[in-house]
Amino acid sequence: MAVDLQFTGEYVVPGKTPYIMYEEHTSRYVFAGAFVKDKIVLDIACGTGYGAYYLLGKGAKYLVGIDISSGVIDYATRKYAGVRKLCFARADAISLPFPDTCADIIVSFETIEHLEDQARFLSECKRLLKSDGLFICSTPNKKISSPYSEKPINPFHVKEFYPAEFSDLLCRHFSSVNLYGQCDVNLIIWKLVRVRSKALSVLPGREIVRGLLRKIIPVSYSFNKNPGPTAPEISEEAVDKSYKVHKFRGSLIQTPKYVIAVAEK
Repeated sequence: MAVDLQFTGEYVVPGKTPYIMYEEHTSRYVFAGAFVKDKIVLDIACGTGYGAYYLLGKGAKYLVGIDISSGVIDYATRKYAGVRKLCFARADAISLPFPDTCADIIVSFETIEHLEDQARFLSECKRLLKSDGLFICSTPNKKISSPYSEKPINPFHVKEFYPAEFSDLLCRHFSSVNLYGQCDVNLIIWKLVRVRSKALSVLPGREIVRGLLRKIIPVSYSFNKNPGPTAPEISEEAVDKSYKVHKFRGSLIQTPKYVIAVAEK
């Protein structure tokens, strides 16, 4: 039986994580599931292991989940004890204890923005991949997550990227990079939401203003939407299609909240 783990905002804990965060993370694993059949897969920054377990179920030949947190590795090891071809190990993402060219696929979601030495991380991933291997990773789009601040707003993040900046970094390490997006944001409405939030913090009569703004700005753009926890494991049938990963679409009025890359060694 898995050891109990509390949700702190840094890791997804099935059954305890808010709906939006859960759907964002699980939808990325559903996307990666199309690439892993009969492949040896490393899930770097695997967290509580729910995604690694899902990818094994999509036909991966063998799967190793890696995370720097001993707490989540302990959780994953206990929760999935006895599952064949799946194991977990504590390791640093920039110094992985595996031989060269040992993996067909490396999955690493919402990892690179947490690291001080991002170039070394990418070099390490390239080292571990076979000649035809794929690196599948994601990161927040800085245009949405922290557009007006050099330092990320998220206290767990070291550096965030604009989409072109992220692509350029990956192209310096990999031969081919294809970008995908997730959770498209209408920039006009998003900016109105930000203006509303700032205005309501200082304006007199803010309750009246809030009521008027709610009539013109959809509630779905609220950053605090939190319907509650979800089911304990990934279910493709239950995945909210609005969180589905798609080919990158960016314009003056629309950009994805997250950028996902599929890079060939």
